[in-house]
Amino acid sequence: MSDREVNIQDLQNYAPNADAVVNFNTRGTRMDAYFRQLLDEIEKGVKAEVFEALDYYRTKLDGRKDVEEKLADGGFHPAKIKEAQRLKEMYAKLAFQYDCYPSAQKIFHSLFARIKHEFDTSIFPLIEQKQPLNMVMEQIRLKIVIPIRDMLETNGAYDKYMGLNEDHIYGMIYYLTGMCHLNWKDYDDDDNL
Repeated sequence: MSDREVNIQDLQNYAPNADAVVNFNTRGTRMDAYFRQLLDEIEKGVKAEVFEALDYYRTKLDGRKDVEEKLADGGFHPAKIKEAQRLKEMYAKLAFQYDCYPSAQKIFHSLFARIKHEFDTSIFPLIEQKQPLNMVMEQIRLKIVIPIRDMLETNGAYDKYMGLNEDHIYGMIYYLTGMCHLNWKDYDDDDNL
């Protein structure tokens, strides 16, 4: 323990009027830095062109099916498809609102990369194995949504504007589905995408 650290066994003995201990970590994460920069950009009115790396996720890959068809192929019921469409639109509206802020674009790019990687490595193998949709959705929640939500909670102290939450994360998943970056069925024939 360094001379700046204090090990508090009993908060009441150390500071009788305190009701919480706040731990300030001076080493921030990249996501924390993006949220800090975004706050500064919004307050100063700094805007820029689209972050080029984000274009990859905003570009529809080869494929003719829209998000509704892809989710239907994956076994979604009509009511769940409608909910997925609403979440996708909720995310798209948020993204459009912050599209001109470089740090917001970096946040979305980072989240898209995390979602795609985890979907490709942990979720799509379940789809290939023809696991039931409820099992696939539970793994999406456990492997993608909860970890990203927790990361945003940990690193989002400066997120005064976007307020990213679980609905936005699901919306990003469905957005990537609509752009053909994520598939809910193992398509053997690329012409059927």
